[in-house]
Parts: sequence; structure tokens; C-alpha cells
Amino acid sequence: MLQQEYQVLVIGGGINGTGVAREAASQGYSTLLVEKNDFGHATSGNSSKLVHGGIRYLENYDFKLVHESLKERRVLLRTAPHLVHPLRFNIPVYEGDKRPAWMVQTGCKLYDLFAGRKNLKHSCRLDKKAASALTVLRQEGLSAILQYSDAQTDDSRLCLATALTAELYGADVHNYMAVTQIHPQGDHYQVTLHDHRTRQEHSVRCKYLVNAAGPWVPGLDTMLPHTKVHPALKYVRGIHFVVPKMFDHQGFLIMPADGRIVFVLPWKDNFTLIGTTESEYTGSQFDVIPPSQEEISYLLDVTSHYFPASNIAQKDILHIYSGVRCLVSHGESNMTTMSREYGIVEEQQNADSGYLAVFGGKLTSYRSLGEKVVKRIRASLVPQGPRNHHTETDLILGAGQVPEGIAASWKKRLAAVGLDKTWVQKWQSRYGSQWLEVARYILDQEGGEQEIIPGLCRGELSYMHTEEKAVSLEDIIVRRTKLVYTASDEEKEILIRELEKF
Repeated sequence: MLQQEYQVLVIGGGINGTGVAREAASQGYSTLLVEKNDFGHATSGNSSKLVHGGIRYLENYDFKLVHESLKERRVLLRTAPHLVHPLRFNIPVYEGDKRPAWMVQTGCKLYDLFAGRKNLKHSCRLDKKAASALTVLRQEGLSAILQYSDAQTDDSRLCLATALTAELYGADVHNYMAVTQIHPQGDHYQVTLHDHRTRQEHSVRCKYLVNAAGPWVPGLDTMLPHTKVHPALKYVRGIHFVVPKMFDHQGFLIMPADGRIVFVLPWKDNFTLIGTTESEYTGSQFDVIPPSQEEISYLLDVTSHYFPASNIAQKDILHIYSGVRCLVSHGESNMTTMSREYGIVEEQQNADSGYLAVFGGKLTSYRSLGEKVVKRIRASLVPQGPRNHHTETDLILGAGQVPEGIAASWKKRLAAVGLDKTWVQKWQSRYGSQWLEVARYILDQEGGEQEIIPGLCRGELSYMHTEEKAVSLEDIIVRRTKLVYTASDEEKEILIRELEKF
């Protein structure tokens, strides 16, 4: 149930919006988070799946952004270890490359410096023996391989876990709830909401309104009168695709001759993730961003050139996803050199109320962005409750440890209904310590252990619907699992029928 009044209302269930909501709730503010679709369904769920400082941003002298992001990388590795994992990257340098080996090595060392001590393993230059052992790479003209560290994440689940952590802290958190009207009224805002699930309208009041709707920020911005000039956004489309596993363990940062960057990364045990492209998107529909054949062909050509033994063709692509990155525009013509720094615009309405809009930003720095937004709110509005959590140190939902004795007991009960340890391992990688709740749903529900489609039990589906607010087929197979890579059309139909039972 919705309350009639909140101190903070956050619009947008992407990584920035969920991060703001978690931060606000952690500091004692009565908080409402609304998302018109599913959490992380747009930009936040269509990224390169990296938690990184942005080694290539050093070329643009974005030192502040790199330093902040590397600090936040360390925070996420500590507070969400079930969702954020260290990954070693190789940068191959070839004769005649735009960036020679000495330049790349200097950049890696500078990256280490910004990361500081007690961080991930520092960079190095591979010796000839180690470089020649990377046989998946094109060897012709290879002059050096530089290696550095960053981290990989399941972006959709990180976004979801952040939203559910905000809920755990006391926030009201709703997906499939859209803002339809905003009316400033004296010392508060009156906001009309439409619940897509129940088709009901709701009206709530809030003191502070935070617009963190990603590419929809400018559209929502027009619902309010403004006294300040707000920055323009430029939308950069990027595509990625997933193919069967090409190699194990380490990732590659490829530098094609055109100056772009392409990541070729191990992904979810059995797959390889390849991306991204950068092209300006001038459309106005952001829910579905269609990839172009030109972009697909570009990534296939790059992959074939640098990994000649892979034989990857378009028929091998298991899944393509496409999204837009929102970049604050200062009139730049080159999208590659545009900063990924976010902007926050604040407009005070009354002594203790106001509107904040978040422009741009990147996944890695979402927590520190939330901190800065709430710091501005705190300057004018006293929270109703005490501060019981600190996002820099407190674990995200699922990051805790399950005592061995309890884990063994539940595994024994699961084995009794025919679910062996491989199922538990799968749930641990997906839910972290929350796998116990999945197990509870399976054992408490009649037939919960039955496998609906390969890799998914009925009880787990019930858990995702009830606890993780999943509604649609896409919610299940794209954002909460990655069964979209393997599910047949028949299996998708089975899942649709199962969801209709809820």
C-alpha cells in the first residue's frame, strides 16, 4: 500500500534511481521509488556489465571521474561480492596501432595509481611466453599485451538488489508504476501515479522530487516550471551480443584502428559477451532500441579480425541487446571523447522542498551519486527517522554469508526432493545468500521442485514473482536470469502460461 505522503519520491528504477532511493532510506527519509517498467529495463540493464574506473577516460583527462569510479569499484567489490567479481583484462597492441605499447602501459600504470593500495591486482606487461600462450588472439603483428584489473557485474541484478535493499531499509519500492502528473503546491509536490498492474490511479505528496529517469529525464523535466538552465543530453546507442564461450577466465579490451574500444569478455560460465558500439541515437522511444545491421557487422568484423580462430558469424549470436547511454552534451561532435560525468540540477521550491534532476552518469558511480543527491536534500530537510545504515559499508541484499550448518541442512532437504548441489550453486551465483529464500519457496510450495523449463524450478519462479516483483517473460529470462540465451520458443510459451497463474 502507498502512503499519502513521503519526504522523498524518486522517479526511475534504473541504477541511479535505485541508488538514490537506497541512500535516502538509509539516512532515515520516508522514501518512495517508482519505475514505469521493470527495474533496470533500459540503460542500466543494457550495459557492458562492467564495474570499472574507465581506463579509456584517462585519454580525455577525466581524472576526477576515474578516481571516483575506482573508489566505488572497491566499495562494490566489498558490499556486493555475489554480483561484482574481479576480472583480469588483456589489451593487445599491434604494430602500427594508434596507441603504441608505451602509451598503453603508461595509461595502465596511471590507472593503478588512481586505484590506490588495497585494491585489485596491478597492471603488468606480459612476457613473450605468456603473450604467445594467448592463442585465441591474432598473433600476426602482435607487439605487446598489457594486462590490468577491473570488475564484472550482472547489471540487471545489481540494479534489482539495490532496489530491494532500499525496500529492506524501509522505502516503498514499485515497478510498473508510472508518473502521469506533477503539480507543485506550495511546500510540496502532488504527484499522480498510474499502477500498470492494477490499472489504478494514486495521488501522493512529497517534499523532494528526484528525477532519475535516465533517457526520460528531459521528458519528465517538462512537467515542471524551471528557473535554471538544464543541461542537454546526447543519446549514444551501444549494442552488445552474446555468443557461445570463446575462452575462459580473462577478458580482452580491443583497440580497433578507428579509435573505438571493444570488449570481448567471458560471461556467465558458458558464454562470451562482445560490445560495444557508439552511434548517436536521435529517436524518442527508449523502451526498445533497435540495433542496426551495420553495428552488428562491425562487431562481427572486429571479433573475426582479432580472434581469427573463433569463426563467429551472425548465426552464432544467441542474444543481441541495445541501449542508450545518456551523456551531458556541451556541443561535442565526437561521442567517444564526451565525458561520462553526471550532472545534478537542483531547484528549491520552498525552505524544505525542491526538485533534483540527474543528468547522465555511469553504473559504477551510482552509489556516490546517490550520496550527493541526498546530501543536497539533507541541507534543507530533516529525515523523519534515524540513520540506521551506511551504503559505503553495509552489504547489499544477498551479500551475506550463510552459516555452514544451516546451508548443509537446507541442501540435505533439497536433495530429498531431487535437487542436487548444482542447483544450489546456480542459485548462489544468482541470489547470493538469498538462495535460502529460494529454497524455502521450493520446499513450501507443492510441486515447487518441479523443473518448468531447463534450469528453472516452479518454486524459483514463484520467488521471482513474489519477492523480486517480476511480471513479464522478459523480466524473468532477460533480467532475473539469462535464460534468454538458451530458451526455445516453446519454453518461453510455457513460462508465459506459468506467469499467468499468478
